[in-house]
Amino acid sequence: MQQQRAAQQQIAAQVAAATGAAPPSSASAAATPSKAAATPASKAKTPAKKTPAPAPVQAPPPAPKPQYEAQLQSIHNEVQTKFEELSQMIASLRRSQVQQSALPLSSDVLVSSVQRLLRENQMKDQLIAEKQQLIDLLNERHSDTRERDDLRVQLSELSQKLSNQRQITRAKTEKQDELNHEIETLQEKLVQVKQESERRLGALQQQLDEEKQKQTDELDNQRKQLEFNAKQAEEEVVRVREQFEKALSENKALKAQASRDITSELNRLKEQMPQLINKTVRQMVQGVYGLVTDSFDEDEEYDGMTITKAIKNALRATSSRVLRQIDPDEDDEDEEEEEEEDDDDDQ
Repeated sequence: MQQQRAAQQQIAAQVAAATGAAPPSSASAAATPSKAAATPASKAKTPAKKTPAPAPVQAPPPAPKPQYEAQLQSIHNEVQTKFEELSQMIASLRRSQVQQSALPLSSDVLVSSVQRLLRENQMKDQLIAEKQQLIDLLNERHSDTRERDDLRVQLSELSQKLSNQRQITRAKTEKQDELNHEIETLQEKLVQVKQESERRLGALQQQLDEEKQKQTDELDNQRKQLEFNAKQAEEEVVRVREQFEKALSENKALKAQASRDITSELNRLKEQMPQLINKTVRQMVQGVYGLVTDSFDEDEEYDGMTITKAIKNALRATSSRVLRQIDPDEDDEDEEEEEEEDDDDDQ
């Protein structure tokens, strides 16, 4: 409050120096009661006018001409009207500032408020210039010190209000600059976060592709291993079938050497040979499939060596069972061969 009064006094002194009149303190001391009653606003703002000091003794001013009195009165009324309008504008502006200060303003609202205040300041500057012209006209046409002092006080008050309004405008401009800086900072952070998200997404996509390729390779290897095992099983079936045919031919030769009359039996066996072969192959395939199915669990994983060994054992057991059905005398030899092959597999 003291700073505002000091600034007001300084502005009043500058105006008085520019117009060549007395400072407002001496003018307010010389004001008459009738004039103080006519301007209650300036009287309320300058408490010294309540108890005016005795005016210094000076020569009475010359009586103004009647035509000048009417002009001065009209100018005074116009200045008073302008001052009241300006006071109402400032009061409404203060109320709007108080209402706006209680709410957070966005950058667009701040910009519009600053522009509006700048326009109002220009209008106030124009009004002050017009009042200054009126004051100059009064100084030229009339030498009434009290009237000029009142106008100077009003001009000082208006200048102080304008200065305060400019300070408010400057503060809002600084606030707008701070908000713009915060917006730019947030935009930069948003760009950084977006880049970081894209980088992490790319790394995750690359990792998923690698895992997918790895799983695909593992499935291909398992498929190839199964195909290889199936091929070996087929070869083993062919080999067992050849052994069976060879054993059958040897059996025929041995029976022929024994000089037995088995022509009818051979004819019967020859007729039954296709059925016997199909039955034997079917038994071998079913036996191998059953042993392989019993040896492996679907929920567990096995390496190629284990699978190959299990298939060989299944083929061996099935072929031995089929051969025992054909020639029971070869059981002992087959068991010895199976034990030797088991030892080789274990090694």
